[in-house]
Amino acid sequence: MLIYSLKKEFNKVLFLNKLKLINEWEDKFNLILNNEKFLYKMSKYMIINNNMLKTCSNNIWINLKVKNNIIFMYGYSNSIIVRGLLSIIFIFFNKKKNIININNFNVFIKKINFFKNYNIIYNIFDFIILKLSKI
Repeated sequence: MLIYSLKKEFNKVLFLNKLKLINEWEDKFNLILNNEKFLYKMSKYMIINNNMLKTCSNNIWINLKVKNNIIFMYGYSNSIIVRGLLSIIFIFFNKKKNIININNFNVFIKKINFFKNYNIIYNIFDFIILKLSKI
């Protein structure tokens, strides 16, 4: 099955090229924050414990919904920073088949070259993989 994790208007090549051209950390941060607008909106019915990943300071909800043989990925957090982070992780999954390789994810995350602490990134990745395995 194909995974859609970001709205159709999102352009991966354009985003990654912009990110590459930006040298200032604050400007990269703003680009990532603005990227959260491409996440599919979660309904209040999706914000339940089964979809929640507890992190040290934020809760993150991730839901997968299958429709017409397509997996739609939804993500939400109360924190706009975490939603921006989710959108970065969702770039990796967007328009891929449900066969995900950790090595490819590692290369992708290193290419972004933004994160200092990778723990939350890999916790989110593992949570998504667990949810995908149940489909």
